[in-house]
Amino acid sequence: MIYRDLIQHELSQIEHIITEFMSLAKQEYVYTDNLVITDLLDEVLKQFEPATGVKNIHIIRHYPQEHPLLVSGQKTQLTQVFIHVIQNAIDSMESGGKLAVSIEKSARETLCIVIKDNGCGIDSKRIPHIGEPFYTTKERGIGLGLTICNKIINEHNGFFHVASEKNDGTSITITLPMKTTELYVVEA
Repeated sequence: MIYRDLIQHELSQIEHIITEFMSLAKQEYVYTDNLVITDLLDEVLKQFEPATGVKNIHIIRHYPQEHPLLVSGQKTQLTQVFIHVIQNAIDSMESGGKLAVSIEKSARETLCIVIKDNGCGIDSKRIPHIGEPFYTTKERGIGLGLTICNKIINEHNGFFHVASEKNDGTSITITLPMKTTELYVVEA
């Protein structure tokens, strides 16, 4: 009985690794939509409210007044990126803290989404390896999460940047091309 549960758990882990690896290797065209980035971020943050409440993590949002802020993208993929980055931030704050999510509009018609925590941070020697397949510092991690996030952001013609200092938190900046608001139509 114990061995059966162990084998089932290990098979589940193998399946998860293969799924992540296939996602990384997959090259296919996906249809994109115009997405309101503030709505997408708020949907993802809402999913984490129970976890942030239990861990005493305060979420701070800094969004520009201009609305809507649009990006062209595949909603499920961008959601996956934000879920992974926010989960990592929450995992880094064992004793509570602050999770700041901000959006900045640049002069180059891009949106910079910055997700910053005041968690344990990352040793400077490890930062160059972040995003490498199978590189992880987590005991139960696979090491494909940020690799896939980086791939998704690149496929959306964006950039993914990590800045961190040990014991001083981590800041993830995701830069995406902004869609002009003329393309945004509200149906009555």
